[in-house]
Amino acid sequence: MRFKLVEDWDLPLTESVECFNSGNSTNLKTFDISNSKEIGIHCGTKECAEEVAERNGYKHLCKLTFDNSKCLPVSEDLTATWGSMEIIRVLRKVFNSDEVTALQNQMRQYADSASKEIMYSTLIREFILNHGYNVVSYTNEIEDKGSTSYIILDTSVITNVEEVV
Repeated sequence: MRFKLVEDWDLPLTESVECFNSGNSTNLKTFDISNSKEIGIHCGTKECAEEVAERNGYKHLCKLTFDNSKCLPVSEDLTATWGSMEIIRVLRKVFNSDEVTALQNQMRQYADSASKEIMYSTLIREFILNHGYNVVSYTNEIEDKGSTSYIILDTSVITNVEEVV
C-alpha cells in the first residue's frame, strides 16, 4: 500500500468514525493482531474495502464504527507497508529521533528471523500505542485513491461491527 501523510495536523478528529473492512472474518472486535504482518486492522471507504475484497478473494465486508479520538494522522507518501523497516523514516518525522533509533535497533535484532515481519509489526504497533495513539489515518493512494483510510491498532476502540450483505 502507498500512504500519503495529511499535511494539516490540526484536522478536527471526530470521536466516532464509520468505515469498512473486508476480510475472511467478521469478528473484528476480538481479532487477534498479535500474530499479524500488519500493525492493525485496515479500514476505509466502502469502495476501498470492496477493491481489497475483490483483489484478495475475501468473503466478508463489514461496516465498523470506532473511537477516533487518539488518532495519528500520517502525511508521508510511502511505498512501504506499515510492518516494515521503511516505516522508520516516517516515524522520525513524528516522534523523538532517539526513541525511533531505539525502535530501529530492536527491529534489527529480528532482521534474519523467519518471523521478522510479525516482529516488526508488533514493535511498530507497540511503539505507536505507547505514544498514546490507537488509530492511524492516512490518504489511501491505492484503493479508492485519495480517500481517508485508517489502521486500528487497538481493537478495544471498535464500538460496532455489522456485516454488509
